[in-house]
Amino acid sequence: MKKSDERKFFYDNDYTITEKYIREGYTFGMHWHNVYEIEIIFSGKGKHIINNKEYELKRGEAFFITRLDSHSITSIEDMYVRSFTFKDNLLPNSIAEFFSWRNGLQCSIDDETLKQVLIITEKLKHIDPQNPFAHEQKSNLITSLVLMLCDDIKNTSSEMSNLVQKTMAYISENFKENISLESAAKNFFITPKHLGAVIKKNTGMSFHSYLNITRLNFASSLLLNSSHSIKEIAFMSGYNSVDHFIYTFKKYFAITPLMYKKNPNQYPYPYHFMTKNQ
Repeated sequence: MKKSDERKFFYDNDYTITEKYIREGYTFGMHWHNVYEIEIIFSGKGKHIINNKEYELKRGEAFFITRLDSHSITSIEDMYVRSFTFKDNLLPNSIAEFFSWRNGLQCSIDDETLKQVLIITEKLKHIDPQNPFAHEQKSNLITSLVLMLCDDIKNTSSEMSNLVQKTMAYISENFKENISLESAAKNFFITPKHLGAVIKKNTGMSFHSYLNITRLNFASSLLLNSSHSIKEIAFMSGYNSVDHFIYTFKKYFAITPLMYKKNPNQYPYPYHFMTKNQ
């Protein structure tokens, strides 16, 4: 079995394909995405926690993770997982709308479908970026993958509460400013204690953590796609000091902003970090 931290990336501007070799007793810590993710188990066993709900992992299990989900993966025995992270512009509006406010989508697929996943993977890796229809090719393949999994979605999902939807929208629109649980609660005319409890129940994390991860995902995009300095990115992402930004980035993602900026191919998405179970 390969080492626990051994992963292979294929990185495109619109999506990333990752092969993860997870040794028994390791965990991908709780994290959140600003993109969609499909996780497919090819071998091994483990558990998957999505928004504080636990699911079994084994060969053929697949999960569709939306931008509203926090999740972690723990291996019970050596696992091989293939994941696809991609932007919502690759999905038709009707499908993107369906997944907009749903979470924890799980399905089981058979061996023939697993073979089709591998075929789609190879096709995605060989799209010519110079082809005038490259975007359409990407969209068709990702959509095919999503629809393939949708054939057997189990009834494990739930629509996100209206209050959580509004709070996430509030964070997305205002994370660059000095906002807090108190300011959000005041905006919705409820108590901070009640809002905090609702956020925790639906996402598995606190308002403060969700705010931080929103800021850090924005910062990671700037680190990859701009020439701004670390200091500039810190303030553009809503942090009032560079030291606080660096400390928080490393706390959540186990690497520094500078490490990420210098080695984007090694860390295509900084929220994919691993910790060993004690």
